[in-house]
Amino acid sequence: MFPRKQKYFTRLPFTLLLEILFSVSLAAVNFYRILNIPITIDENGYEPEYTYISLLRSTLGYANNHILHSVIRKWFIETFSDNVFFYRVDSLIAQILFLFFSLLICRHLFKNKWWQLCAFITLNTISPLVFDFWGLSRGYALSLSLMTISIFYLLKYIEERRIFLLSFSFAAAFLSVFSNFGYINYFIALTGVVIIQQLIFKKTNDKNHLQKELAVLLISIIALTLLIEEPLRNVYQRGELAFLGTTGFINDTISSLVREGLFLPESLFSRSVIWFVTVFPVIGGCFWLFVYYRNNVRGRETPKEERYGIALFLLLIIPAISILLQHALLGVNFLVARTALFFIILFILNFIYLIYYIRSRVPKIAFGLLLVTTLLTGYNFVSKLNLNRTILWWFDSDDLNVLTRIANEWENKNEKIKVKAYWLFTASFRYDINHFYKNRFYPVEALSGPPDNDTTFDYYYIPLSDVSLMDTAKFRQDTAFVISGFILYRKK
Repeated sequence: MFPRKQKYFTRLPFTLLLEILFSVSLAAVNFYRILNIPITIDENGYEPEYTYISLLRSTLGYANNHILHSVIRKWFIETFSDNVFFYRVDSLIAQILFLFFSLLICRHLFKNKWWQLCAFITLNTISPLVFDFWGLSRGYALSLSLMTISIFYLLKYIEERRIFLLSFSFAAAFLSVFSNFGYINYFIALTGVVIIQQLIFKKTNDKNHLQKELAVLLISIIALTLLIEEPLRNVYQRGELAFLGTTGFINDTISSLVREGLFLPESLFSRSVIWFVTVFPVIGGCFWLFVYYRNNVRGRETPKEERYGIALFLLLIIPAISILLQHALLGVNFLVARTALFFIILFILNFIYLIYYIRSRVPKIAFGLLLVTTLLTGYNFVSKLNLNRTILWWFDSDDLNVLTRIANEWENKNEKIKVKAYWLFTASFRYDINHFYKNRFYPVEALSGPPDNDTTFDYYYIPLSDVSLMDTAKFRQDTAFVISGFILYRKK
């Protein structure tokens, strides 16, 4: 039996073996990070008293209540265990789904196996920030994964015109919004793609099929409106959307995606990337408009390969228009970085597919562009990968080390320890104390301004910028943490 399996294994395409090895490696790295990165300030949204109904309705109006994620996290924690793995396990599942469906998309769009491999690697390494969220207790991972599933079924629907494929696409889009409100812009784009393609392409469907298509659209829109209206209103009324961008789509959304999403510091290179990302959709739009016009002039049906390109372009441009209109008409601020991560995936899909489409005219240049893109994104990903901390919440990387240091050095073992910490750390300290040092500490108090040197506290944990304000007659410096960015002080 073993030789037969070995023979079957060796018949697998070499590129598929590389894709499987790459996927397993990425998932393994993410699994390691899930277990080893300390809990961060924005992951502490789980409270046992929150019911499923209150989470679904978002009664408190917190933007950090990413509804689908919050519900799944509650189930995992209460079914299995209240530890960091079950806080984050749905994000690991989301990554695995993203790996699988992004591979399916690449195999669907690109017939050349090397294009499939390079596109697949690029999609999964394009953003270090996306990779961070595959291992954090936030809803961004689920939303991005569900959007990718939706894109796959949309492409399948364009090819096969079977209505259940469109239903799957809308169902996945619906759930992506339920995990993060920003993805309502993708849902709008998906609706727009279906309507626009129905209007601009020659009708090949019978009346019955058109009615089914409209039914899917209407049911999805009505269901989403009914279920999302109350929680979205609660978040809006609480003022949680005010933390988004206010200066413009390019300055807020595009710039933050390049600098935070790709983790590129301010430089000539990052400014060039921002310029390219801004201009490319214009070029792509003109290109696909020309392709559509050429087909109309010739009186021929637009082939599926060109419908794919037009659909991907619309998925990219309609959310941008939606965000601009929401700001102009409703005063909704612009999405930034983490809330707009879907643009990164949509953009890179558009870019790779366009150069793939023109490869027959300039094969060497097209593949060269693909290879350079894959190498650049791969290098940026590997150089920014960190196994011990996240990009946005780097300051939480030593939280458990701080508490361990205090607990080990505290002489009076019979008394609880009183700590006052800079406000960024109170949520994560609370989690760590409840899980590792429940009987050693009083609840940590937040320090929102300069240290007050209150000697009723045994320790202060403050940023380096506040060191000069500490009363050294009352407290002495103990240990520096997070690359000396935060200092632990101990009462004399």
